[in-house]
Amino acid sequence: MNDQSVLLLVAAAYFLPTVIAMARGHLSAAAIFAVNLLFGWLILGWVVALVWSLTGNTRKNHPRLALTPSEKEDAEYEKKREELLRAGYRWPLFGPETRRKREPCPYGDGY
Repeated sequence: MNDQSVLLLVAAAYFLPTVIAMARGHLSAAAIFAVNLLFGWLILGWVVALVWSLTGNTRKNHPRLALTPSEKEDAEYEKKREELLRAGYRWPLFGPETRRKREPCPYGDGY
């Protein structure tokens, strides 16, 4: 083994927590990289970064980030939206066609 391959192997082992965090889609991958870079030379810092990278704080496990609507859910939402619009409900989050037009304020300057 030459010097370059040993250096590459040591660098890969040193940044293993960062690689794991990025591969898993960890939400704190940048912070794990910082801890790994700054404190990884201390054995405790490297272990902390490794354990942190193995926690479940990933995009897959985060409910708001992991759930993307499927085509079925989109179709169900559109169906419910149409039912509510036909029933006379107006909700601003349904889109621009349901927003009320701004009416002038009866008190003068609009406040």
